[in-house]
Amino acid sequence: YFGDDPTKVTEELVTKCHGVCAQRLCCFSDYSLQSSCRATVGEDECELYSLCDQLVTENGVASDALEVEEKEFGVNELCIDKAAVDTTLFSACKETCQRRSCCFESNPGYSCYELEKDWCDEYEACSVIGYNFQDNR
Repeated sequence: YFGDDPTKVTEELVTKCHGVCAQRLCCFSDYSLQSSCRATVGEDECELYSLCDQLVTENGVASDALEVEEKEFGVNELCIDKAAVDTTLFSACKETCQRRSCCFESNPGYSCYELEKDWCDEYEACSVIGYNFQDNR
């Protein structure tokens, strides 16, 4: 269980969770790779595996820690002041911010900031690790 601490999301823990959860991932209705097995195995059985829901994304089952982080934690949870001194949190924040790297591009010809201000502004928290928008706001 990852709770509200993104530093708990590690490849090792995600791998262990896959091992425990594999047999009952079918319990989750948004698990798009197959139909739900709740009717077959029962609600009580599926409830025993309720924390496994953290492994299920819109596209199926998360294959690695980054996918779980992206599902469970947003940029505002990952890119906090502590990220400047916590290497795990820093890496998670950086990987998340890189998904919108065009927002932080210093060359105006490559920047998408002017075209996508609202979309970019959602990632303003990236400034904690040095990803800043150009002074064209």
